[in-house]
Amino acid sequence: MITKPYALTHEEFFLRAPQIAHKNMRVLQAIIKEVIPEAEEVISYGIPTYRYFGVLCAIGYTKNHVAFYTMNDSGFLEFRSEMEGLDFAKNTIRFRFDDEIPEILIKKILVARIVENQKNTTKKKMK
Repeated sequence: MITKPYALTHEEFFLRAPQIAHKNMRVLQAIIKEVIPEAEEVISYGIPTYRYFGVLCAIGYTKNHVAFYTMNDSGFLEFRSEMEGLDFAKNTIRFRFDDEIPEILIKKILVARIVENQKNTTKKKMK
């Protein structure tokens, strides 16, 4: 039997993930859907990705953590001081499975990414 190398939908990805990762992945998913309910859900690079005026963010996991990927660090770095104490680098925040997700921070990052994507889309249309 040939198995798929990666999930084809967000739900399939979540179902394949270890149970210990589910809580934080679902919290991130709920925050994203609350802030951008019209975001398109796709699988990109094998992980759940959200598009809104372009690629917005993604969710993934490893054996040690759940990750929130902003897919671009320009809408991310302005919140560096608010990420003190979190495990972050470049355009990723990693949460251990028992960490609380900082909902307000994630919402701020998402809004910054939306603004950035909309601005970039407007620039492309003007060319």
